[in-house]
Order: sequence, then structure tokens, then C-alpha cells
Amino acid sequence: EAFKMMGFLLLSGKLRSQDSKDAIAWLCACSQGWVAFQSSCYQMGKESKPWKVAQQTCETSSQGAHLLDIGSEEEHGFMLSYLQKNSQIIMLWTGLNDLKEEGQLVWTDGSSYLLKDDISSLSMIPENQTDCYALQRDPTGPDYFFTGFFCYVQLPYICEYECNYIFSIFCIYS
Repeated sequence: EAFKMMGFLLLSGKLRSQDSKDAIAWLCACSQGWVAFQSSCYQMGKESKPWKVAQQTCETSSQGAHLLDIGSEEEHGFMLSYLQKNSQIIMLWTGLNDLKEEGQLVWTDGSSYLLKDDISSLSMIPENQTDCYALQRDPTGPDYFFTGFFCYVQLPYICEYECNYIFSIFCIYS
């Protein structure tokens, strides 16, 4: 019996690339309680915290962990789907911020914000006071959008780290 898994085809107990006879299989190995997607592992924080405390909590939760940094449209789609299915949370911290330079949005790793989504600002809050950014549930639908907010407010959060890969190399002869 055959089935696809991560771009490979499992046949008779052997893993084989669909494109060649040689196969390299990789598995993303996340710590217990973390969810894998592509090259990252994710975990919701257990308690609401201010942005900086949430970032510190992520850093101590697993080596290399930080608040959620969304680097691609695919990862953004995964996170929106994950939140819609698994959460009743209205607003949660991400790693997006402009703490170093007002108006220069960066993730906790220093990379720039490159997603297509516009950033919403709550009109009653001056932009120079909203240095930390959260995903907020859209009240008119199931999606979330980014919005600037006061960093000292306690919100739920998501931690992320690059997963450890387990590589297995197979050479299959016909």
C-alpha cells in the first residue's frame, strides 16, 4: 500500500523520492507539546503576559525560541488556520515590533515585515505608543489581522523555534 508523506512515497516499507531512486527523508522533531509546520515548532503560552515578558518566557521555554515571527504567506496561512481551529483567543502577541525605530516593523530576529497584510492601528491609540504588534481576531469574520498595541498589556502569545531535523538517507535499488 502506498501513501504520500512530506513529498515522499512509502512503498513496501521503504521511503523513496517520487523523482528519483535515491531518497533523503527529513522529519521536523519538535519538543512535546509543540506543533510543527515546515521548519518551525509552535506553542501557545499558558498565561497572558506583557510583550517583553512573553518574549523572555519564549526564550527560556526552548533553545532558540522567540515570539512568533511569520516569514512567509504560507506560514501566515498556517497560523491563521491554527488559530481558527484551536483557539477562542481574540488577541495575542507576535514578535512583530517597532521598539528600536518608530515605524520600522521588524520581527524578533531583526528581519523586516514582508507580508501582504496591512497593519491596522486602533484609531484611539497614538501610533508612537504602540510598539508591539498582536494578531487580533476580525470581528466581522474568522480571520486575524496585525494591530499595534501597548506593550505592557498582558495578552496570550505564541512561541516559535526552528525545529531540529532528523535526517535519514536511503539508497533504493530497483
